[in-house]
Amino acid sequence: MDTQVGQNGQEGLDRNVIQIGEGGVMEVDGSVTFGPGVRVLVGPNAKFKIGDRSYITANSKLIVKSELEIGSGCAISWDVQLMDTDFHYAAEGRPNTKKIKIGNNVWIGSRATILKGVTIGDGAIIAAGAVVTKDVAPQQVVAGNPARVVKEAVRWVP
Repeated sequence: MDTQVGQNGQEGLDRNVIQIGEGGVMEVDGSVTFGPGVRVLVGPNAKFKIGDRSYITANSKLIVKSELEIGSGCAISWDVQLMDTDFHYAAEGRPNTKKIKIGNNVWIGSRATILKGVTIGDGAIIAAGAVVTKDVAPQQVVAGNPARVVKEAVRWVP
């Protein structure tokens, strides 16, 4: 897989890291772009899927212990974190993980954080700095910490 260093990247300083643990899968459906400094960490037996025409800009981190799915036409801004785990263990001794699913044509603003178990519907917009702990319906705008709906029936097309 080729890595594209963004126009503003500093080659050699803003290196991308893609790590896939044993039995892990990274599936790229079409053409995607990772900006400088993006980190993708796919754990053992975990799955990461990203759709056509999606891009992730500089210094974002994707931590996948179970499953992360990003649809087509998504725009993920600077310093975003997507984590399907909170790194804590349940009483049974298993890591506490839940799939994150991001629909098509979703825009995630700078420094937003999407936490485990969240589904974001098609065409939604996540404001800069939002901490998303619950599902977001299609075409909603959410903002804040924790994120809450600030607008509905938006139309954003990448």
